[in-house]
Amino acid sequence: GNQEQVRTAVFGYYHDHQRMIRTDRWKLIRYPKIDRQQLFDIVNDPDEINDLSHSADHQMVLNELHAQMDQWFRNRSGN
Repeated sequence: GNQEQVRTAVFGYYHDHQRMIRTDRWKLIRYPKIDRQQLFDIVNDPDEINDLSHSADHQMVLNELHAQMDQWFRNRSGN
């Protein structure tokens, strides 16, 4: 139709090995089995080269994306 944006975020997962949320600007990938995560600014780093997950400057973004991802998975599982 005439809508510019249908979703504010896209979520993805692969079994219990990988979780992902992507917004217009950010992409967070979480690897629960190895307790690792990666955060990318896909507007300024479209090739996903600079992992910002350890940057104190990006902690608020990381927390917001974690919250959105956790909420999506809770809603999906019915909990």
